Amino acid sequence: NRDIQILELRKRLKGSASLAQCAEWMRNGLNIQKTFSAAKKWNLPPEKLIRYLGGYVGCAQYGGMSSLGSALRFWADYLTAAEATGYLLHRENVLLPRNLGAAHDEATKKHRAQLEREWAAQRQAEQAEREHQARLAEERYDERRLKLEKKYGFAMSGYVLRAPLGKDEILAEARKLQHCVGGYAARHIQGKTTILFMRKVKKPDEPWLTIEINGNKLVQIHGYKNEGVHTTKGRFAPDPREVYREFLDTWLDWMEKGSKRDKR
Repeated sequence: NRDIQILELRKRLKGSASLAQCAEWMRNGLNIQKTFSAAKKWNLPPEKLIRYLGGYVGCAQYGGMSSLGSALRFWADYLTAAEATGYLLHRENVLLPRNLGAAHDEATKKHRAQLEREWAAQRQAEQAEREHQARLAEERYDERRLKLEKKYGFAMSGYVLRAPLGKDEILAEARKLQHCVGGYAARHIQGKTTILFMRKVKKPDEPWLTIEINGNKLVQIHGYKNEGVHTTKGRFAPDPREVYREFLDTWLDWMEKGSKRDKR
């Protein structure tokens, strides 16, 4: 197989290199297909490219490329960075730099800096878009809140469920009850989740229990410090799901049936 490859290489080079030279290049890891494809892409005589790459095989500087294949990959990396940063690759001294290692390092450094600028600009644009969408969501929240009230608003047995008036009220709920609902404020405003307040009818503006719901499914309900469920000492207050099961089950069943309202 190696002999066949040597003969193939010599044939593709149209006999310009000796069999001994072709054999040496094959021993040094020449990939005929990739090398000739690269030469064609950059309009180079294949033998010229092979001899150029061969000058870096075994070179201790820049990693000591072990084969013509690794030298080709190193050169291709240089070209990728050089092309991206606007090098004049139609000039042969740029396409085949005298010191490939130094040229590679310089081009990749410039390319990395360019990519970092592009990534920073992209992140900035994405952040600006997120902020824009957040502002739009806040401006439209009154409309969303009315829909939430229509679907979830409920009162029974001295308790009432209602939607937050806005982000600030959710943050105030988090401060008063010392749990993590503040982290859900933006998501609630944008419609990515739904937060509801459970209050006593006689104290409708006093934070008491906070609910997260997904459609008609109750995800979680917690009061002050999550009733201690995340402490090593366990709960210091009963689970609201159990204490207010009758109220919650009635509410959930009412929603399942379409949140229909009558005089009651």
